[in-house]
Amino acid sequence: MRGAVDPPEHRGERLSIPLDQVRDIGHTMLAFANAGTDNGTVVYVRGGAAVKGLTYMLVLLLVGMAPGAWAGEALFEFEQLRGIPTANLVVRNIAGGGLPWTIAQGEARLQEDGTLKVEVEGLVLAAGPNAGTNPVGQFLATLSCLNADGTINNISTNPVPATSTGDARIEEVLPLPDTCLGPIVFVQGFPSLRWFAMSGF
Repeated sequence: MRGAVDPPEHRGERLSIPLDQVRDIGHTMLAFANAGTDNGTVVYVRGGAAVKGLTYMLVLLLVGMAPGAWAGEALFEFEQLRGIPTANLVVRNIAGGGLPWTIAQGEARLQEDGTLKVEVEGLVLAAGPNAGTNPVGQFLATLSCLNADGTINNISTNPVPATSTGDARIEEVLPLPDTCLGPIVFVQGFPSLRWFAMSGF
């Protein structure tokens, strides 16, 4: 369209919109389309030039791109994991590692569909001759719940590769119980199944 070309100094620039605002933008555009036109075409103005052709399809795409549309609602999210402070510490019937461990960064999220996502960085030994490294080749995560009668229900993922610097990403759909009181997420070594980090601070 004549007159709709951006000035040279603006060519190639990218518009950055935070994902948490995309859904609101989409709904606003949809309302504008319904109110202002008969065929659903949105008309917007940029630099004084009217540009046409943004239809319901794009509006629905924007709404669908919003995080809530694809990520699923979280049942809980832990933004911090804590390395085991004392050797052989047993929590929820899970034995701890034989040495203290430390973690640089870790988080865990459980979604409504049962998807458990756990990411750890720098999960390494805090003591001993191998301090500062991870000697274990695989990690797994365990969701620990208390049933309605107070009994323990531990549900584990399959193991995934872990780097020597203690980095790993775990993502698996777990069968969720009807009740999960006091949820805890553990990161364990495989095949020993001893825990090295858990949700906490």
